[in-house]
Amino acid sequence: MVTDVAALLADSLYRVQVDVAGANDMELDWNTPTATRAWVDGYSSVVGASYYLYNFGDAAGCPSDRTPSGNDCGTATHPEWTVEDVYHISWGAQSAIPLPQIYRNDGTNARQWYRLSLYAADRDGDPMILAGSLTQLGACREKGCNTSVDNTPSEGWAQLFTALNTNDVRTAQHLPWSTDIRFSNTPR
Repeated sequence: MVTDVAALLADSLYRVQVDVAGANDMELDWNTPTATRAWVDGYSSVVGASYYLYNFGDAAGCPSDRTPSGNDCGTATHPEWTVEDVYHISWGAQSAIPLPQIYRNDGTNARQWYRLSLYAADRDGDPMILAGSLTQLGACREKGCNTSVDNTPSEGWAQLFTALNTNDVRTAQHLPWSTDIRFSNTPR
């Protein structure tokens, strides 16, 4: 679908105004690492590095207080997740770019992604570069949510920026985007 949309835009005036990319909400409780990695690898095998695949998921089981290793990212539903799996679907695959959920007000989500960026720096010599942060304030306002996970877009961005830029020089980076997710009540 991504390559089809890109082909449609290729000969139009919009090609200079629109970037085409894929995205997936890859949350660790929702699927196994084997199935998720296969999906990401399938996407990359079709588009290569031509069209990014944004992972706007979480790092739910990953540690926020130390550098992850081994099976550190497992969740109660899927304990088999490893830090290498999260790295792969977010950064290691050819087209993967993280745009992580930074929902929690206490900064835990931001610290988890900082630790994953540090893991990449230790593994590859370069940090995981994040596209920005994703919050859910709009969805919380529409449907309600626990008040511990209702960061504003600027709060989520600031938490992630601070975690990446104050803890270790190897993860310092610019975060170009802040985005917020909501439900659409508009009928199709």
